[in-house]
Amino acid sequence: MKKLLTIILLFIGATASGQTFSTLLKDRTREFNVVTDITGETSAVSDIQTAIDAAYALYDGETNNGGGTVVIPSGIYLIDDSINLKSYVNIDIAKNAHFIFPENYFGAMWYSSTKLMGCSVDGGKYGVYDDPRTWTLIKLISDDYDDTWMQMNKFSNMYAFDCRYGISLETVNDGWINANTFKDIVLFRPLSGIRTRQGEGSGGMNENKYVNIEIQLLGSTSQFGIDSLSGDRNQFVNVSFYDCSGTTKEIVINSGADNNMFLGCSNERAYTTDNGSNNRFISAEMTSIPFGETATGNLTAEGGITTLGHLITYTGNSAIDITANPQITSGSPGQFITILGRSDTNTLTLDDGTGLTLSGQCVLGNGDIITLIYSGWSGNWTEVSRSNN
Repeated sequence: MKKLLTIILLFIGATASGQTFSTLLKDRTREFNVVTDITGETSAVSDIQTAIDAAYALYDGETNNGGGTVVIPSGIYLIDDSINLKSYVNIDIAKNAHFIFPENYFGAMWYSSTKLMGCSVDGGKYGVYDDPRTWTLIKLISDDYDDTWMQMNKFSNMYAFDCRYGISLETVNDGWINANTFKDIVLFRPLSGIRTRQGEGSGGMNENKYVNIEIQLLGSTSQFGIDSLSGDRNQFVNVSFYDCSGTTKEIVINSGADNNMFLGCSNERAYTTDNGSNNRFISAEMTSIPFGETATGNLTAEGGITTLGHLITYTGNSAIDITANPQITSGSPGQFITILGRSDTNTLTLDDGTGLTLSGQCVLGNGDIITLIYSGWSGNWTEVSRSNN
């Protein structure tokens, strides 16, 4: 009886000071559970946004006291407007929470055009099979270096069906989007999986990390796996593409992309207008093909043989004869190129010539590898190792 009386007195004292048991619970746990229609018949946007705004209100910028956590339970949620993300708010989504969109909805699911830092979104299924590909899963836009930059945010454990864009990043003017993480995401039949647009005078779209991402393309209906990669020192680890065909391009790298790394990725083709410089493909099967062309005839500098970096794979339909500059262009001192043959029928032939120093002619069949290093002193590419399997 004494313990029960104590609880009653505490509750009376709390309500007398203007707080309810519910608000006391939120203050203690810093969690906000979304209460909304979970049948997908009415819009859930207002309830989700209210919870995010309330969690953000806990953030104290002066003492750097973090915001709260929004919990979205299992259910079906109708989304007919973009959800605006807030700094230092964690959104924890139940495994079976499913977000659907009205027909011809052209907005985004998770969106920000204001300063965003330390936010995380984890979980959820998005869209339905055979959606009309109008909506975007994640859309971040920064247009001001001081006021709308985005950094150290994390998006993970998502499965999206038939979206327009999976991840869309855009900098306008001098805005910047740096050091964000996108991890364990499946994009099933998007129009474009990852889309980046770096504006003139941008503060950067750099050091973002894409880890364990599966992009299932839909032949010629999809357009890009990665559309016009921009920025420097971005990392792609275990990013895979499937069913690229027709006019679909797996990766388009533009002139504003330097020193990016692809590690352990499964790719067939990288289409390029201008490769930038020092982009690295490590343990990643890759054939570089000029934008809009096929892998026949001579593999020239525009094909990316010096700019793709560590590993180049040739799987073309005809023999390639690389004899000298300018077909193999000047590199950076110490730059390596490793070329891997993938066919005994369509071989790749390297002949000694000006700008290329070999220990005799090299014909690369399936599994044959040759590694060249560029000497800034001599201006030549020189063979350093060869494996004939």
